[in-house]
Amino acid sequence: MIIYRTAHPLRHLDAVASAPTLTHHGDDIRRPYASVAPALRRRRLPPPALAIFALAAVVRIVVGLVLLTNGPDAYVLASDDGDAYVATARWAAFGEPITLTERMAAKWSPDVQPPGRWPSAYWLFLAANYQAVGFQHLTPLLLQAVLGGASAWAADRLARRLLPAPWALVSGILVATSSTLIYLSATLNAEALYIPLLLVALDLLLRPTVRAALASGALFALSEATRPLALPVFLLALAWRARSPRHAAALVAGFTLTLAPFLATLGPTSVLTAGGEAAYHDTGVGHLARDLADIGIDPYHRGLSPSISAALTHPLPVGAAVLGAVPERLNVLFLAGGWAPIGEPLLSAAPAPITVTTRAALYALSAVGLITLVCRTRTRPVATLLALTAALIVLPPLILGLPLVRYRAPADPIFLVFVTASLRQLASGRSQSFPSSVMIAPVRRQAVPHKSLTTGGDEHL
Repeated sequence: MIIYRTAHPLRHLDAVASAPTLTHHGDDIRRPYASVAPALRRRRLPPPALAIFALAAVVRIVVGLVLLTNGPDAYVLASDDGDAYVATARWAAFGEPITLTERMAAKWSPDVQPPGRWPSAYWLFLAANYQAVGFQHLTPLLLQAVLGGASAWAADRLARRLLPAPWALVSGILVATSSTLIYLSATLNAEALYIPLLLVALDLLLRPTVRAALASGALFALSEATRPLALPVFLLALAWRARSPRHAAALVAGFTLTLAPFLATLGPTSVLTAGGEAAYHDTGVGHLARDLADIGIDPYHRGLSPSISAALTHPLPVGAAVLGAVPERLNVLFLAGGWAPIGEPLLSAAPAPITVTTRAALYALSAVGLITLVCRTRTRPVATLLALTAALIVLPPLILGLPLVRYRAPADPIFLVFVTASLRQLASGRSQSFPSSVMIAPVRRQAVPHKSLTTGGDEHL
């Protein structure tokens, strides 16, 4: 028997790798040592999640700085509601009166106070920036870029619960470089806060500790204060944790304690229904609200109880109106109405048939990926949770008829994770098409046991 010893094997890996070959029964005993060295060298590189975070943040900063070169006024107008957010933030920070421009008057009635028209968390975020360093746009841009990095990081963590590490990395890169998500983070949009808060809350929800459930509830509350559409997702999260009373209680406690200051200072309208009336009566896509009002359904003008009564007494006209509006709204929200999660603005600049076909193929891949994950027992629970979350995100824009991509965008990271799962399925299908004899030699070579330096167990090389 030939034994090769070193005083400190991990310290002398390079020497071991270059030492003469010593064998026992024809086996090269350098291989256990040499296999550890590349792994240790790889650990010196930044973790993939950190690289994804940095990539997302840097891309958003660059895009934001490019937009700022056009001037501060153009930067404010680069988002749909940027002027209204800035005016409301200056009113909150400095007490400046709000002057409605023609652009703002088209979406803001003079008799509605700012907390009743605009969800509070985002303009409070801007107001805090203005109070801290004065009125400028660089600080909000930098903070939003960091939050954009957090959204890509959270998407990577969610993907790792469903996919192997290399494919989860692909999901993180897709989210980090999503043109739609980049633009929303680089401009003055509430989604710059809403999307990271929602994604990180989902990641924390899937962790096993009570402390993570408490933090998840707090982030769901901040999401609701940023965009009053997060309450259904929170209720889904609560149902997800219903089997664990301690986690459910922590989730509710975090949500309630975080939302209480907003409710106490700004009122329930600002937190739960701000902007809802204007969105409901927006006729940007079809005339569903007007058709329902003719039947007697208008929760804002006629009240909730009379609207429910009218819906129950006229089910067929209501069903006909809704079914007639859904195809048009689906087309606008996913195919013809704005940017897709990836490939923009080049995709929008292509001829219409190519644009629509490519977007349809993208969402078809997402559907295939979802089906693949749901069919696997190990990934079914998390995939179902994410699919229901995406449905609850998309459902309000479909009901309200909002022709705006930013209302669909919070579901885009989930769509991209499902797209990656579909791509992985396609790649694995190709690999399985090779003749089985090609794989025989590597499998047989793994039969020789060796003692592991790091675990003390048997490893197969």
